[in-house]
Amino acid sequence: RDGRREENKKSSRGNPKDWEYVRVEGLSILPGFCCPHYDKTQSNGKLRMDDFDEMMKNSPIELGLGIDHNAALQVDGDSFKVWSIPGEKGSVPGDEDESVPGVWLKWVDEDGLVKSKVCP
Repeated sequence: RDGRREENKKSSRGNPKDWEYVRVEGLSILPGFCCPHYDKTQSNGKLRMDDFDEMMKNSPIELGLGIDHNAALQVDGDSFKVWSIPGEKGSVPGDEDESVPGVWLKWVDEDGLVKSKVCP
C-alpha cells in the first residue's frame, strides 16, 4: 500500500474547514498564479481573494490572475477577452452599487503591498 495515499484519505476525512493552499504546476500557458472562483468564500470561511493576496506576498516576483466564479479569460496569442455571465454578481464594481464578474491582474509592489487592476 502507498502510505501517502492512506495519509491523504485520512486527512480528507478530517475537518473540511482545516486546509491550506498548495502550489501546483499549471499548463504554463500564462506565467504566474491563477485563482479561479476569486470572488467566492471557501469551505474554511475565508474569501479566496484574501487568501490569494497572502499567497502573492509569499512569491512577490509572480503575477497573479483572479478569475471570478462567473467569469472566464479567453487568450488568443497576444490578445485576450474577459467573458462574464450577464446578471450574475462578482467582485468588479459595476453600475448602481452592483458588482459584476470579472478578472483581476495582481502583483506585489516594491513595498510588499498587493496591487490589482481589473482586466478590461
